[in-house]
Amino acid sequence: ILIEPTDTTSSSIELSRKRKRAKGKQRDTLTRILVLRGYVRHLTKKLKVSIKKLKSYKSKSKNFRTATFATSSRIVGMRGYAGI
Repeated sequence: ILIEPTDTTSSSIELSRKRKRAKGKQRDTLTRILVLRGYVRHLTKKLKVSIKKLKSYKSKSKNFRTATFATSSRIVGMRGYAGI
């Protein structure tokens, strides 16, 4: 458990956090952890959706690997021709 430094005039922790945010300083550690946790949850949901889409596409098409290979070889050929 992380404890922020207390206010000198009183023994309250909350006043210290409010003062930090009022001055526009960086967020405390607990807030950063909560924000990062939300971001990670968002990314995992996004990845799960894209994986489901890929699996459904793969199950629908029989020649999935050959189509991917042919498409990628065309793109590589175009990049080589364009001089990228």
